[in-house]
Amino acid sequence: NEFGAKTVYTALILGPMIDFLGTVIPIKESIFAVHVAGQTIANPWFDLLCFVVVLSASQSILFSINASTGGLDIMAKIINKYTGFHLGSAVAIAGGLICCTAFAINDVGLVMIGLIGTWLNGMILRYFMISMNAKTRVYIISKDHEKIRKFVMRKLKRGVTIHEIVGGYTHEKGVQLEVILTNDEFTKLNEFLLHETTHSFVSIDTVSDVYGLWSKKERRNLPEIEEE
Repeated sequence: NEFGAKTVYTALILGPMIDFLGTVIPIKESIFAVHVAGQTIANPWFDLLCFVVVLSASQSILFSINASTGGLDIMAKIINKYTGFHLGSAVAIAGGLICCTAFAINDVGLVMIGLIGTWLNGMILRYFMISMNAKTRVYIISKDHEKIRKFVMRKLKRGVTIHEIVGGYTHEKGVQLEVILTNDEFTKLNEFLLHETTHSFVSIDTVSDVYGLWSKKERRNLPEIEEE
């Protein structure tokens, strides 16, 4: 229901918005066209590249809020739902199937340009979506682990996984904290570690996506953490 309502809304405003932009910034020909001896020579490859980058960025924003502008995006969403393919791959598959039907009415060269553009669209869309959804996983080994744990849970409102560890050199037992954060939250944690704790050993890696009780929407009904 949410996807359908947002898609109807964006589809309705897309046409008027394009007309408005066309009035404000009219473009009569390709910005990459070259004029030689009174003739206009277009460059479809530059047009294709710019179109694909703008399209992929726009689609990634819409898909991230569970919306689309209709058309090909809906077909891609259906493929994603029933096959489990990433939305980037689903867009490439849907676009490729539709593009192949153009062999019946268009020049082979133009259709091949379209197929390459569709493949690039899916690949760039996948990159954008992974970048937008990426989170930072932080591992912290510190004697101030309890202070850090309280900061993460109370200030950042994130969960913490605690691992009992043994140092390979000293054989001392210790605690390692594992936290998954957004980039902004990691910046706040890093500032806290620099100013409020003693020496900490920190390692980080990138997580492409997170499911479960991580998002604020899914944690909405959880009880508040009480002060100790």
